[in-house]
Amino acid sequence: MEKSVLNNNMTKNNIDDYSIIEDVKLFWPILENGIFPKVLSRDLSISLLCKIIDERRTFDGYFKMVNASNIIIANEVFEVMSKAVHQNIPVEAISDRILRFRVSKREQQTYVDMKNVIVEYRSILKKNKLFDRLLMIELYFQKLFGMNEYIEYRKNLDIVDSYVMGIDNINDNQKKFDMLSIKNTDMVDCKKTDTVSNENIDIQSQKNINLRYDTFFDMLRGLESLVSELIIEKKINAGNICVVVPKLTSFYYDTMIDVFEKNGIKIDFAGIVDDMGKTDIGRFAISVLAIKNNCIFLVDEQDKVLLTKIFNDGLSYFDIKENLENYFKAIVDEICSSEIENNSEFLKFMYKKYFEEDEIGIKTIEKISKLLKEYEELDILGSMEFYLKFIKDNVSLFLSKKRISENIDMDSVLFIDIDNLVEYKVIRDHYVFFDASSIGYDIRVESILSTELAFFDDKTLSNIYDNNLVQVHNDYMEYFTKLKVDCFIDFINASCTNINIYVLESDLSISGFSQENIFRDILIDHI
Repeated sequence: MEKSVLNNNMTKNNIDDYSIIEDVKLFWPILENGIFPKVLSRDLSISLLCKIIDERRTFDGYFKMVNASNIIIANEVFEVMSKAVHQNIPVEAISDRILRFRVSKREQQTYVDMKNVIVEYRSILKKNKLFDRLLMIELYFQKLFGMNEYIEYRKNLDIVDSYVMGIDNINDNQKKFDMLSIKNTDMVDCKKTDTVSNENIDIQSQKNINLRYDTFFDMLRGLESLVSELIIEKKINAGNICVVVPKLTSFYYDTMIDVFEKNGIKIDFAGIVDDMGKTDIGRFAISVLAIKNNCIFLVDEQDKVLLTKIFNDGLSYFDIKENLENYFKAIVDEICSSEIENNSEFLKFMYKKYFEEDEIGIKTIEKISKLLKEYEELDILGSMEFYLKFIKDNVSLFLSKKRISENIDMDSVLFIDIDNLVEYKVIRDHYVFFDASSIGYDIRVESILSTELAFFDDKTLSNIYDNNLVQVHNDYMEYFTKLKVDCFIDFINASCTNINIYVLESDLSISGFSQENIFRDILIDHI
């Protein structure tokens, strides 16, 4: 019964938000009065939510039982609203649905707080005659795509897309789910999987190998040994090796660079996310802006050292530590004496003066400049101090799809997370699934505040009760985790290449705790 609940409900959202907003803009004169409004970026929307949450937690005791920072809660609330509007669920009602259908229960007051934050956020937008992306999407579904003029417009362009089929078709999920149905995609008979010890392995003689280790760092050494043996001893081209990880983070980036550079093995990454406030250019940019805008207290000791090194090239570490405050005072004097008043122009000037231009640097400065311009145009966030801190702590830089594709094509060992592996259908002769027992490979049904089940349609939710809620939760996780593995198996089977798969796992996570998931078992069964 629970599987039928899933089959009758879930659908993958393929709506292009950018196209929706552009279409709403085009038809604005017949939708609303006046000129097309300013549409808040995702970053500014989250910063406004963060400001509301900060004030409400300080003065009204919101989210007392939630052990998370304001910015994490703000991201959660925005994500909840986004999923709600894409499923045509009123955002004011979503909190109650989450409370009802979460397996990991929270106090009711937490969801009263969430609802109040959403209502306050929407009221601020209305008061200031502003729209965010989500309001644009709501307007699209509620008014635009049912209009005859719009339907005719799309027909004339000969564009057939899911979001012009009418709001009623959103609930027609069986057809879409059938497209994603799991097929029997066992590997060809010549492939076999063996679970073996991590010693004395003839990797050339086997197609699929499962290596199990006691600890994460034993597994890391095993990865180093495996890749080195493939390249150095077996003479396999580095460009034919792909290492799959649960999620690419700065930890994986730093760790793998450290492990493989010493062996002279070139590696590349597809999908790394840089936290703006943790990169040298990001920290430099935010620090000089903080000094310029009298928010010098945002510049910590590490930032002072970084600025001193950049402003005074060639200084030794000991010289910097010995005279840090003197050097920093000179930096403050230089910044404050600048005659460039515009923050964005000042930032660009400082970047060109102290850095050699490269793609990441330019992208960082452009991102911060865009955020500054948006902040200056909209008087809803208060002090520059709050906004700079928000940028430092929360804003991230994502590799563009073009850059990810370029890195995939490089003749080097590729590190990629499981989602990008499936999305880009990366073909290699050798796949290494690193830390295969990590829970990071499994589909997440619940976050700290939300659950995917809350976004089922009303008819489906009417068939979920307390006695089958846990089973539906588990079926959801298993189905979509299996679907991820199934997609991988499909495209490597279609490639008709000689595929070798190595599954590396450890009994203990990097934190030292026991770990297990369902992804590993599904993968082993399929290969």
